[in-house]
Amino acid sequence: MNNVQLEGNLARDIEISFSKNGMAVARGTVACNRRIKDGDEWKDTADFVPFTAFGALAEGMDQWSKGQRVWVFGRFSTSKYEKDGETRYSSNVIATAAGTALFPYKKKSEDGIPASQGNGFEDLGTPVDEELPF
Repeated sequence: MNNVQLEGNLARDIEISFSKNGMAVARGTVACNRRIKDGDEWKDTADFVPFTAFGALAEGMDQWSKGQRVWVFGRFSTSKYEKDGETRYSSNVIATAAGTALFPYKKKSEDGIPASQGNGFEDLGTPVDEELPF
């Protein structure tokens, strides 16, 4: 099974091009944050993962921009090519589904606790105290 699931911020604007037969091709890079332990201290770092999307999925990415929170599902792909007489390899995620995050990442306050987001409940107004019609 070859499934990849990414969530992070776009490291650069999406590049859209079209193949010879007119199919849209979108290329981008997702910066996926993670924490690593360095001695007694935790440090933030990121993995920069390139991805490619095709067709209607690629066309839907034309409004995406650097820094935007996104998710990408797909499959991991490697390719081999020659450059300057050397064999080289590249890795890429071929996207099968993607979108923008519904709830953008909120930075933590200085004490490391997520910034207040309220109590999570919406004010629906005054309750109605009537009998149900059934």
